[in-house]
Amino acid sequence: MSQQLITDVISTIAKPVDTFFELGVDREILLADYDKPVFKIVKTIADHSITQKYINGNKLMIEGFFRITVFYQPPGGDKLTVISKKQPFRKQLDLSAAIHEPYFAKINGSLQYINTRAINSTRIAINGVYQFDVCLYCSEKTAVATAIDSKTSCADSEETVFFSLCGSGIKQFSSEDEIQIPADMDKILHITPRNGAMTINCYQDKVNVKGDIYADVVFTTQGEEDIKHIIKKFSYNQIIDIPGVTELSVAYADTDTLGFTVSQNTDSSKINCIISAYIDVKAFTRQSVITVRDAFSKSFQYEKNIKMLQTDKNITSVNKTAICTVEDTVAGEYIPVYSFVNVSQPETAISNGKNILRSKATVSVIVINRQKEYECFTKSGEIVLDTGKEINIANMYMLNCNVSEKEVSINSGIMKAVFSVDLTGFVLERNEFMVLDEYCENTDLSLSQPENALILYYADKGEKVFDIAMKYHTDVSAIIEENSLETKTMSESRMLFVPQYGL
Repeated sequence: MSQQLITDVISTIAKPVDTFFELGVDREILLADYDKPVFKIVKTIADHSITQKYINGNKLMIEGFFRITVFYQPPGGDKLTVISKKQPFRKQLDLSAAIHEPYFAKINGSLQYINTRAINSTRIAINGVYQFDVCLYCSEKTAVATAIDSKTSCADSEETVFFSLCGSGIKQFSSEDEIQIPADMDKILHITPRNGAMTINCYQDKVNVKGDIYADVVFTTQGEEDIKHIIKKFSYNQIIDIPGVTELSVAYADTDTLGFTVSQNTDSSKINCIISAYIDVKAFTRQSVITVRDAFSKSFQYEKNIKMLQTDKNITSVNKTAICTVEDTVAGEYIPVYSFVNVSQPETAISNGKNILRSKATVSVIVINRQKEYECFTKSGEIVLDTGKEINIANMYMLNCNVSEKEVSINSGIMKAVFSVDLTGFVLERNEFMVLDEYCENTDLSLSQPENALILYYADKGEKVFDIAMKYHTDVSAIIEENSLETKTMSESRMLFVPQYGL
């Protein structure tokens, strides 16, 4: 009979959905009367913002928009200018089954390719493909043996620690501030938001998230061809209500910028800036159970099976900056004007027998030659990211990459981009352990010779071996022989193997 096992439930973070989808980037831009006409398309960039992601039954709904920016050169050798537009999108993904447990979705996107052409001096046509990678996480529950009945004895057991997702919360917020601008500013070309450092603290039913969002404001100045930029920091301090959270909980927050707008202040040396963003918070609780790894029958013949499982042993935060480099050869004499660096979602890999965390970096550099003509060079390369800890491919890495600082130079035909990548997020450290999966006694067949089990027991200094033997119904001599003890009183605290006879 196989009714001897008493089970409990542990939970782990599982990834039931790991897929991707593509969306078309299709937009036609008509320049206004006050915009300068198009002579030469220099560079088109497209990024995205996710405004909604939610599960409805067995469907994942994703809503957001593309931000499309076209850098172009007007006729007559004028300096670089820009035009920007938005393209909303909505995508529905069918899931294999409905997900009812707490979940969170990581959605990362990257531009695959884009073609831009000037239909005429006032119309621009844009066509491309954008790919999104979707990882949907949920809480997966597994039954494990935690005890056995009186007919059997526990031969081996251990404490198993795991984390479970206990709650989540989303909050949108906005922040407004002023930026001091140079007196010779001509035109704002582009605004690139990025996330900075973040601290998360858990309280009773609340999670406090503090952090920074940076805005890189790119602009031209009067009478100069080069492009300049100002970095503005927006600090936030948000409280998210999540019932069930305690001071002992661990929380993770994902922040995304939804929009950034600027307007002229009455003071001509300042502009008003409004940034809107949202915070997606997930909270975890730490739990533990005593799991049975082995057992034996006291009286009857039996069969048993074991299985290997993984739990979320620990959750550690990551807040690390990695310095990376991408190089390429260029033909001709150019001066770098401005650069864009995109870093893809990092993934674990094995390189030369070593576990690494790698990502793909794409560097685009706008340059100008002696004839005052603008070009754009683009180079992609693999980079290795350092989290400050040893990489384990069995762990789950949930990280965001943001480029904070970059410097591009062109010397002797070599274009070199050195940039800083801020890694923020958390790592789920996996723990593999063995549990008793099935146990069956044949009560019609008695044991010819009762079996013994070795029980792990931590003895205190001064404890008598006789008392330990009485506790586990075994012989003093058996304990002494198994552990090579020289006295019948413990001279120090240590772990003992206690043979237990079948009775």
